Amino acid sequence: MKILKAENGDAEATSKLSSLNNGDIFRWADVKFEAALQQTDEETFYMVINLKATEGRKSIISLDGKLLLERDGDRKIIEHQAVVTVSPKK
Repeated sequence: MKILKAENGDAEATSKLSSLNNGDIFRWADVKFEAALQQTDEETFYMVINLKATEGRKSIISLDGKLLLERDGDRKIIEHQAVVTVSPKK
């Protein structure tokens, strides 16, 4: 998924990955907002997904669909809002 527009607020409160629900969007707390927009390696935005994970961990997928991961719930994250636009492929 290509990110076309982003709004960056001033406050960047961190929380733990375990506090998120399926469908929530985030980036790692140690990744700058601008770096996540570039979507390189693991410096990108993720969504929590409903896959069975080991206890204390969460299943996540990168928004570009390249990474499907399971990570510890105690990792620090910054939660984001996202809007998905769906249109026919040309």
